Amino acid sequence: MATNGISLDRITIPRWTIQRGPKDEVCPCCGEAAVLVKADDRHVTFCACYIVSDQWIPRKRLSS
Repeated sequence: MATNGISLDRITIPRWTIQRGPKDEVCPCCGEAAVLVKADDRHVTFCACYIVSDQWIPRKRLSS
């Protein structure tokens, strides 16, 4: 199936980024490649069977 120029390695939805995880980051349970989902304040890496990491990224405060 043709993808018409869409990169399946990185998909962007408003305020979200979904991409393949780093090459060296694999699931410790099954050894499959990880997927990284980035939102404004959270990064979650997972595979089909396990959440590899779940990081909360604090937002920078705006000076008033």
